[in-house]
Amino acid sequence: MSWSFVNGTPALRIRLANPFLDVTYPTEGAILGVFDTGYGGFVLVPDSIFRALRFHELRSQSVTLIVADGRRVRFKEVLGSLELPDIDVREDGAIQTHPKAREILVGMAALRRLAAHVDGCRRMLSLEVC
Repeated sequence: MSWSFVNGTPALRIRLANPFLDVTYPTEGAILGVFDTGYGGFVLVPDSIFRALRFHELRSQSVTLIVADGRRVRFKEVLGSLELPDIDVREDGAIQTHPKAREILVGMAALRRLAAHVDGCRRMLSLEVC
């Protein structure tokens, strides 16, 4: 399956889930997540989405990550699910948030079972199950 870049950025249609409280975001359809090869985590979401998924009601843990400029930053994380409805894939992993997060990032940990191809010439992102 392939997705066109959005504003020059590889993005894909995703859906997030809190399997413990049976909540999904969005409740219907899908939302775009930025495919970020520089993010080693699973999924990073803005706090508003973290709350919409009711993750704030669960016990979370605090993790320290090194960001692109070398700073150590603390993130909150809980276990959740990422769905890629276009290719019928669901993966569980650490959903992280930070007060300054402004977009959804899908990181390298989310690609455990996927082969990705970023085509800058055609401005396309392709994913398939390994």
